[in-house]
Amino acid sequence: MQFVLQTGSSYLPPPAYSQLKRGRPSDVFKFNASQAPKLPTINDIDILLQVFTHPSISRNSKDRMDTGEEAYCDNERLSFLGELTLNAAVTDVLFRHRPTLRAEQIVVSEVEVCVTWCY
Repeated sequence: MQFVLQTGSSYLPPPAYSQLKRGRPSDVFKFNASQAPKLPTINDIDILLQVFTHPSISRNSKDRMDTGEEAYCDNERLSFLGELTLNAAVTDVLFRHRPTLRAEQIVVSEVEVCVTWCY
């Protein structure tokens, strides 16, 4: 292609091709446990017993079943709810992470944080 240049003007070649999107770093999201908030302390002995008592013992308790409290003392329900809440919070943080992550990167990072680190 021929360009007509005016006298006194200088021609600059077009800039080299550049991608519009930046490359993604391989280290997308790494969880740093030292930056995580500390767990709250449990001072109430009843709550401590409820949290750390094996389900097979608490379910067979006759006095609890008579009062109808068994639905509220089921730690598996609380554990299930807590796990889903943690997964939702981590997924939200990863979803809002910049640069934007692809879906598979969100899944891999969420598994790394929630499964690998928590269990």
